[in-house]
Amino acid sequence: MMKSLLASVRALAAIGIGFAAAVAMTAASFAANDETLQVSVGASTAIELDGNPSTGYSWVYDAGASANGELVTVADQGYGAAAAEPGKRPALGAPKKQKFGVTGVAAGEATLVFKYVKAGDQAPAKTAEYVVEVVGTDDPE
Repeated sequence: MMKSLLASVRALAAIGIGFAAAVAMTAASFAANDETLQVSVGASTAIELDGNPSTGYSWVYDAGASANGELVTVADQGYGAAAAEPGKRPALGAPKKQKFGVTGVAAGEATLVFKYVKAGDQAPAKTAEYVVEVVGTDDPE
């Protein structure tokens, strides 16, 4: 009986700690990126955003809130592998980077808006904006 009770208390503590970490991560404010990304017409770069798919949240590109989004294409490339110490497996539920490929279509400057949302929620937990400068010409020579 005592072992069962102790195991239940440990399990609840682990769940509580994991839940608190997930809430802290998703509720934290996400500052806008101060750096301007630069990509040439026809070339690609990547934007990586910190997330945790085990919480049910994921980043989505909000084309409607973005400015000059037609200057680039944005493709969600999913989450990468969680970081782990050499020789060890990543912890279950560990944070991961979600990657978006950005390809220059036409010269100019675009502001891309990404929102960290959970299915069914109206308001995002975080928002991130990136300024992308597309350089070069879109005119064939």
